[in-house]
Amino acid sequence: MAHTATIRLASSNGLFARLFAALDRALLSWANAAIRRGDIPYFGL
Repeated sequence: MAHTATIRLASSNGLFARLFAALDRALLSWANAAIRRGDIPYFGL
C-alpha cells in the first residue's frame, strides 16, 4: 500500500494567479523552443 498524501488547494482566479500562469506558460514555451533548437535551456533566476 502506498503511503502518499495529497493536498487539495483552492482554485484561485485572482490577478496574481493569472499573471503567474501567463509567466509560467511563456517560460515553458521558451524552454521548449530552446530544446528544439538544440540549446540547453537556462534554469534559474
